[in-house]
Amino acid sequence: NFASVFSGDKIDLSKRLSSEEAVNALMISQASQNNPNIIDTSKINNLEGIEYIISNPLLKATIYIELSATKKQSIPYLKLGQKVGGFGIVWVDTPNIDLSKAENLIAIQIMNNASIKKIDLSASKAIMQKGVANHNNFSGTAIRFANCSQLEEVIFPDVSKAPAPISAYSISFLNLPALKSTIDLSKLQVVQYIYLGGISAKVIYPTQKFLYYLSRGEKDNTNGTLFFTPTEDIFNRPETKKFVETYIPDKKIGVARFN
Repeated sequence: NFASVFSGDKIDLSKRLSSEEAVNALMISQASQNNPNIIDTSKINNLEGIEYIISNPLLKATIYIELSATKKQSIPYLKLGQKVGGFGIVWVDTPNIDLSKAENLIAIQIMNNASIKKIDLSASKAIMQKGVANHNNFSGTAIRFANCSQLEEVIFPDVSKAPAPISAYSISFLNLPALKSTIDLSKLQVVQYIYLGGISAKVIYPTQKFLYYLSRGEKDNTNGTLFFTPTEDIFNRPETKKFVETYIPDKKIGVARFN
């Protein structure tokens, strides 16, 4: 996908990413690939140098890297460019990740990361800020953080001047024992999935009835539902019960507790 920056099997820092390659998604997964015309990324065991592609200011496609517990790698420094819309890393440690230029970032997933301490999304002009287009499964806001043992702080963007509705498709905060910053969802007006568990951080829930409900990421006031999945301890918090019982008076909320 990025042949222009390679010399043989190594990244050549003197070469530039072509405009055609800038729109190519950077995808590494552990799914075996039987199609001979598609690279089998499950055989990749070394991410050395990949940060130079990820940090390229021309790159505007989705970045998704998923390794495994036995293949886990670390990227000491990682910086996202302004044009990247989606970013996901699983089983990759990133002790220093810079999102200060990530203005177009709308979806982010960081899981099984033992070194990250802070995720600052404040530079994004897209997360929860695209109005009616922001809840769709394929183009809307998705925030998923899970199994990050050192994560202490998550900073959301300022959505005070964003077009209504303040919306997201999915928000997940799971197994983040060190998280200290408040998870402030108070301004959300449309969302389909919220998952919360394994956190001691304070949660501020949406403070008004939702404007409308979703079904498969589309507006559907008849069948649409907010799927809210907290662990038992989160569900038993007074503020959680108030959210479920008071702010969703028509009971269009599906609560599925898990351990």
